[in-house]
Amino acid sequence: MLPKLTLLGASVSSYSVMLVLALGAGLVLGYERARRDGLSGRRFVAVGIAAALAGVAGARAWSLLIELLPTGGEVSIETATASSGLGVFGGLLGGSAVAALLAKKLGLRRTAWLDAAAPGAALGIAVGRIGCLLVGCCFGHPTLFPIALVFEDFDTAARPIGVPLHATQVYESLGALVPAVILFHVSAPRAGARVAAFVAGYGLLRAAVELLRADYRGRWLGTSTTMVAALLAAAIGTGLVLTLWRRGRGVDGPGATSRTPARRPS
Repeated sequence: MLPKLTLLGASVSSYSVMLVLALGAGLVLGYERARRDGLSGRRFVAVGIAAALAGVAGARAWSLLIELLPTGGEVSIETATASSGLGVFGGLLGGSAVAALLAKKLGLRRTAWLDAAAPGAALGIAVGRIGCLLVGCCFGHPTLFPIALVFEDFDTAARPIGVPLHATQVYESLGALVPAVILFHVSAPRAGARVAAFVAGYGLLRAAVELLRADYRGRWLGTSTTMVAALLAAAIGTGLVLTLWRRGRGVDGPGATSRTPARRPS
């Protein structure tokens, strides 16, 4: 673990550094994908910066709502603005909402912006999870798997010390790299296909990782709140993918019937 980094003589949180890198990497990848999609790169970045800031706020709000309030914790300016405790789903919701509002005002189609942003969002998650690894949060259950994480020392008893744990941070980071690469290189066959695939893919990935995580993520319906959110995202994303695929087959796909009436012989 490396909870603190020294930059320009100052000690800063390694999580905060990785968060900034995650947001930057996501914007760069999204910018390049937007250019390939024929969108205005400058307008994409303008919306992207606002969405990134809204995403951080949404991620913090999610953490407060599902982790702090249910346990009776006190919400104050200090707790609300603390750097720790960010929920990915809250970030995705907050960023998407602001992007949807600003994209239209700047002349960008909302779905086109989200399609371009999807690979960057996946890359941002992959980089951000390295920050979780460095500070020791989002840890997994004990495991006998030969490749595991062992915390030798930590400033809180919440993390097991000297026990091999599932490297859930690494699992999710590597897993998120897959859609980041695929979605960046694949052109969306229909508007919304790329973002729908990202929502479905990340939902499934997060649900799988949730089974191995041991830290507290809120409780709802007998499981972690984020497991419920992951399954819901997977269902919504899969539904959107199937809907777009069926529409594609109905309009342009094999076996599609022409709607043009046959001409009668004169």
